[in-house]
Amino acid sequence: MDILKKIEQIREKPEHIRRRYVSVCVFVSMLVIGGIWLITLKSSYSNPEKTINSEDYLQIINANKENTSTENESYNNKLREIVSSEENGVTETEEDDEEEKKYDLFDLSQ
Repeated sequence: MDILKKIEQIREKPEHIRRRYVSVCVFVSMLVIGGIWLITLKSSYSNPEKTINSEDYLQIINANKENTSTENESYNNKLREIVSSEENGVTETEEDDEEEKKYDLFDLSQ
């Protein structure tokens, strides 16, 4: 059976019949996709080397907490320096401005 002829036959049918064809095609497609997903899901759980156990998960969380606290401390230290320099009437030098420009996160030209 030629697929183009079948498509032309379906196009000639009334709209409610064409909708039925679409519904059946969507249902069959979802069954195929769902079946592939279940097969890959089953295989990912059957391979214990690729799964993360609770100890690994806790190590990852602790490492992230340490990194976050270190970044927060450095940010707070820099903020204190800026506030104290403003209180003392000291302004930033051009060298500091250039250093900030190197690491400007919002500059899209980098």
